Amino acid sequence: WGGHTKKRPPHSSSVRQPPKSGAQFLGDRISNIVVEFTDEGLKQFASQMHLRPHVKKIRPDGHTYEFECTSTQAIFYFRRLGATAKILKPAFLTREMEKWFHNAAEHYK
Repeated sequence: WGGHTKKRPPHSSSVRQPPKSGAQFLGDRISNIVVEFTDEGLKQFASQMHLRPHVKKIRPDGHTYEFECTSTQAIFYFRRLGATAKILKPAFLTREMEKWFHNAAEHYK
């Protein structure tokens, strides 16, 4: 208000985190999820906070992140990033995402 705009802090290596308030989806256990991002995926990740899981670790390559969240939360969040993010672990989630994207692509044939 009053014509003032809020300035963003300069870029830093730290990642803005959503509040760590527990599981976003109940009835599912917390797992370690490993995701590899493209450069575009990192941009989308930085701008999309809704349902974003808690970052546990960023690997030295800068494109592979580890998260603590439920598998349901991982599916809901990373599915929207499409080909810009790939779940590497756990393997059952990799297969689940592959199946979902395959089925979605079939609808466009």
